[in-house]
Amino acid sequence: KGSFFPDIDPETHTLMINGLVDRPRVFTMADLRRFPSVTRFHFIECSANNHNASHTNVQQSHGTTSNAEWTGVLLSTLLKECGLQEKATWFVAEGAEEVKGASSMPIAKAMDDCIIAYGMNGEDLPFLNGYPVRLVVPGWYGTYWVKHLSNIEVLDHEFDGFWMKSAYRIPDTDNAS
Repeated sequence: KGSFFPDIDPETHTLMINGLVDRPRVFTMADLRRFPSVTRFHFIECSANNHNASHTNVQQSHGTTSNAEWTGVLLSTLLKECGLQEKATWFVAEGAEEVKGASSMPIAKAMDDCIIAYGMNGEDLPFLNGYPVRLVVPGWYGTYWVKHLSNIEVLDHEFDGFWMKSAYRIPDTDNAS
């Protein structure tokens, strides 16, 4: 793992959902696996994916993309379990190795198709892919697919922390609802 990666024990790892919810909850991995699951194929692309004249093959020009079969519980299921409050319009996802607020998204996206994934391609999620649980955000850049997911905070405004303000931001989120 090295010093750049969090030390995660799946037996004690939890996912907290708090903020503008009626019933804040802390879910263990066993709790997450008790909810109805979904398995879906989704394509992921790093926001740094690009092509330039120096690239000589497909791996160099498009190597930061992939497709996988993701298994987990829909984020909407967990948010319904916690009871979204009327003012809830945004959420912030935080992972064990992430900067808080690196991934602020509209609550509408959470209720649409986001998955709290604990499986990939029929096996437990690999460590480098976010073990033991990660957020899958179909159609959005990989920077929003938070690895080692540990907290989701529901807000009434877009979180405008350093990363959202200066780097990892989808331009049309100013108009999202």
